[in-house]
Amino acid sequence: MVIAMNTVAESQIVPPKAITDPKQVTAKPDADVEQGEESLSLQRLYLTRQIIDTAWSPDSKSIVFVSNISGRYNLWLVPAQGGWPTQLTASDQRQTHPTWSPDGKWIAYQSDYDGDEQWDIFFASPKTGQVVNVTKTREISEENPTWSPNGRYLAYMVKPKTSSSYEIDVFDTLMRETKHLTQNTPENKLNTNPVWSRDGKLLAYTQEEAKGTNSNIYVVEMASGKSTLVTPHEGEYIYSGNDFSPDGTSLLITSDAGSAAAMPLEVYLKGNWIKVEVALAQGYASRAAQVVVHRAHEVHAGVAFMLESDVQLYTRRAKHWELDLGDARYHDEVVAAGLELAG
Repeated sequence: MVIAMNTVAESQIVPPKAITDPKQVTAKPDADVEQGEESLSLQRLYLTRQIIDTAWSPDSKSIVFVSNISGRYNLWLVPAQGGWPTQLTASDQRQTHPTWSPDGKWIAYQSDYDGDEQWDIFFASPKTGQVVNVTKTREISEENPTWSPNGRYLAYMVKPKTSSSYEIDVFDTLMRETKHLTQNTPENKLNTNPVWSRDGKLLAYTQEEAKGTNSNIYVVEMASGKSTLVTPHEGEYIYSGNDFSPDGTSLLITSDAGSAAAMPLEVYLKGNWIKVEVALAQGYASRAAQVVVHRAHEVHAGVAFMLESDVQLYTRRAKHWELDLGDARYHDEVVAAGLELAG
């Protein structure tokens, strides 16, 4: 890489001008931005409203969204087929991240105090408008609520005001008890993005390093509280858990690991933790890769992860090899043979 630099003589440097007086700034009206008889004035610009953070109701009949239509960011409901929205919450404090309970009876969301980002978790009833502050922890921030599939539990991120680390807590809405899934996380790490399995028996979360160049995925067995690292690796790579497969045998992830060397991985498969070997096949999602992933998943109930430009084959019987995908037919046979599948 060559960097070109120009040297400017000291005599050529132009001294800075005086600070502009805002009162002296003028602008001529532009017909392209006029609406009716009014131009786009600064006053009208301040009246512009936004819609953010949307979520479907479980029955697909309604949508909740956050908007400052009334001047503050509150929760609003609108029929999925259209219509004028109804304001659900009325607060001077901003609200965000709404998520419906599976039975549709409550909407969980977070709200802070005068913009201080010390969030509490609230429940709002879409039917009656009743609002309940669930956490009530003024010096602790609770964020990103996520319902368990049965609607009994709520997982979320937790950070005390005096701490730099995020933990993961789970609130039992029936017993009104809070369980700490993670504790004593080092100051340079934070636990984020809790994801439930469909049966609610597992919860995956991502543990990020503060510098943003390295992360891991852990899976917690809710019954025992045991937390297992499922992405052990050397070097700095980002792993993020996204979603469990409907049958609970696979966890969809995104990663920049690419064609890193093969590594051991523990996967929760059919009720047992088993050791599998990971083979990373670098290349595009060719027909060969798609066929092999399908066969491996179907025959061995393995785990298959699809990235934008990389294909990772995670199966019980995968070997320690790295593949460079090329001719489709050739790799159909080679990969299938390596996985002990029929060609």
